[in-house]
Amino acid sequence: PLEKSPCGGIITNSSGAIRNPPQNEMHDNITCVWEIKANATDHILLAFPYLNLDCTNEYFEILDGPPSSAQSLGKTCSGFYLTYASSSSSMTLVYFRSVNNIGKNFLAYYYSAPKGKNND
Repeated sequence: PLEKSPCGGIITNSSGAIRNPPQNEMHDNITCVWEIKANATDHILLAFPYLNLDCTNEYFEILDGPPSSAQSLGKTCSGFYLTYASSSSSMTLVYFRSVNNIGKNFLAYYYSAPKGKNND
C-alpha cells in the first residue's frame, strides 16, 4: 500500500498558495503532486516570488495539464519571480525532495484567469 503523502492533492480554488510539507519528516523521499484545476474557459498562472532550494536534493517540475498526460513547462529550484502559465484549465506542480534532506521553505501562488487575457 502507498504511504499517505504529507502533501499534494487536487486544488479547485480559483486562487491560493501552496507551501512546503512539514520539515521534520526526513526519513523518506518525498514527492508531492498538486493538480490545480480551473474552469474550462480559464487557464492557470503560477508564481514563485522567491525560490532557493538545494537543486541536487530538491526541485519542482511544472506540468502543463493533468499529471497523466502533461507536458513539462520546466524544472526549477531557485530564482526570483518565477512564473508559469498553463495552456489549458489544468496545471500540475510536482515537488521532489530526496531522502534525509530536511528541505527549505517555499511558497507558490496560483490563480486562474480567463484565457487570452495575459497571453502573447
